[in-house]
Amino acid sequence: MLTLFIIWSLPIALGFILLGFLVARAAKKRGKNPWLWGSLTVVLITVVSWQQIPTWAAHIFLRGMAMKQLITPQGKITTLAEAKKITIRVSVDGVNFDVPLVYDFRGYNQQLHGWVGVPQGQIEGKESLSVDYVEVDALLPDIKNTFGRLQRQPDSPEVPGLLHYYDSLGKADMYFSHDYPTDELISIHCSDEKIFHYKSPSCKAETSYRPAPDLVAAKHIEGAIFHLEYSLPSQYISQWREIDRKLRSLFDQFIKNAT
Repeated sequence: MLTLFIIWSLPIALGFILLGFLVARAAKKRGKNPWLWGSLTVVLITVVSWQQIPTWAAHIFLRGMAMKQLITPQGKITTLAEAKKITIRVSVDGVNFDVPLVYDFRGYNQQLHGWVGVPQGQIEGKESLSVDYVEVDALLPDIKNTFGRLQRQPDSPEVPGLLHYYDSLGKADMYFSHDYPTDELISIHCSDEKIFHYKSPSCKAETSYRPAPDLVAAKHIEGAIFHLEYSLPSQYISQWREIDRKLRSLFDQFIKNAT
């Protein structure tokens, strides 16, 4: 403890000496004795603040430790090149998915240029996580009880194959594959861009996902249905069919790769 006190008191002592040096320079310019005024300043500051030095030293020590934790990665950094070869094994309601680490873009640390703290067991494929849902992030080139307040609109050529409604309360365009409840229902919610001036407008899609029939038989996952929710930039809304198809194929691939 004494050693730590001495080490972290050094910056404070150096600060006192620097202040004394500045006072000495000012005294010399005025024709006064610089050594006298400089030494007197250091002595006076030390006497006045002696009781506060331990507190200041502890504060500097704690701030230093906090900064060290911020700039020091906690665990091994997995680079992008390494992440392309890694899949994370997860299980949702008894169905196994092998999800490539690169789809966990939110876990990517841009400052460190990689993923931090991925357990070695997951990297080696020896550990499987039991989770409530699988979330993936990919780069592209709400269905609630709201039918009562929706206003039917002419079908939009920008969103082919979907029924168009407007939610006057939520101020949003709503698109549905059916006008009645069904497990296959696809709904897309887009905030009214005339009212909400978002910098990057996007739409939210909700539907259900069933693994492909061949996977159901091969993986013995009969009856598995998942709630599928994803966002897409509004500029890609016309490509909703292709995006939805590719996303389902992506999850099929995750299940196919799972062991």
